[in-house]
Amino acid sequence: MEKSYLKHVLALLDNYEIKGIDFEQAIEDLYDQLRRESNKYPSKKQITADLEKIIDAGLMRKLTRGYDVTPNATIFTRCTTHSVLEDLALFACICSDPHRHPRLREIIFQKSIDRTQLKQCLPSLLYEMTTQSRLFLSLPNDQVRIPDAILHDCQRIINEYKDGHGPLISPTILCYYLKTIYPSSKENWKNVDKPITQYPYLDEILTLLPRRGIPNNRDESKQLQSFYKDTLFHEFDHHCPICNIHLPHMLIASHIKPFRDCAHLYEPIDNNNGLLLCRNHDYLFDQGYISFTDDGLLLVCRELRKQSDYEKIYHLPSNFQLDPYLLTEERKLFLQYHRKHIFQH
Repeated sequence: MEKSYLKHVLALLDNYEIKGIDFEQAIEDLYDQLRRESNKYPSKKQITADLEKIIDAGLMRKLTRGYDVTPNATIFTRCTTHSVLEDLALFACICSDPHRHPRLREIIFQKSIDRTQLKQCLPSLLYEMTTQSRLFLSLPNDQVRIPDAILHDCQRIINEYKDGHGPLISPTILCYYLKTIYPSSKENWKNVDKPITQYPYLDEILTLLPRRGIPNNRDESKQLQSFYKDTLFHEFDHHCPICNIHLPHMLIASHIKPFRDCAHLYEPIDNNNGLLLCRNHDYLFDQGYISFTDDGLLLVCRELRKQSDYEKIYHLPSNFQLDPYLLTEERKLFLQYHRKHIFQH
């Protein structure tokens, strides 16, 4: 599969998915679009086979309500062709599900792997993985010498997914992606002196993105906000966890620590600093009427609890609890911030 075709298909699918269409409809829309663009277009049967390859490679997955392009694959699609970020993003897609690639699993689950080992095995490993997936990278193959800087990034990505339950999106890739969104902004940013969330990998974030603060102009953040929303749709299976509404135009990508309070670009783009909520529950959460414990239990403020039928009025189920898979250590840090600074108790 040619990379230009792969990226184009993924970009189209990424645009379609926000509409909430199912997998079969996506094939129909993709077929119609490719037919309009060129006289040489694949059949529906070929498109279906291509999408199965993309799913098999870990770049997309089927959901209960349709399908979803993975966040690392979205970055792979959006970044410049033949760039380091493009290669690292595809590598992260593969690392995020090592069970698809036995050789990678063997390496990731070692107790440790040093730079020399990685340098020796990475070129053939990448070639082997992308051959199995019937995809390819622009940079590495059996003959290409991989620069030490790339090795370091690959090693960091491997460590991120080392236990087989890594992040939804590689923090390394996310930092590189933010560099492309804000390549050379000279404007003075705000919140440069505010404390940054104490991520366990904060040192790595600040090494890759040393600039603190966020832009004063919210318009500068449109690309960041678009990616953030896409990622939360992916993580929350396109529905509000409280009331189960799954109409795309009714869902809001809600920051736990508000954008205005963020002290570093990484915070407002990080899916761990977010919940996908319907418009009603987004308002209640944003204004501090509801929050969540570290165990995901729903908290309701005293003002709402005074109303005897608040559970029915505001659709707040008693004893509601977020699914455990959503309660990452990073998201707990942001929920602690929300309870301290936003929740009205």
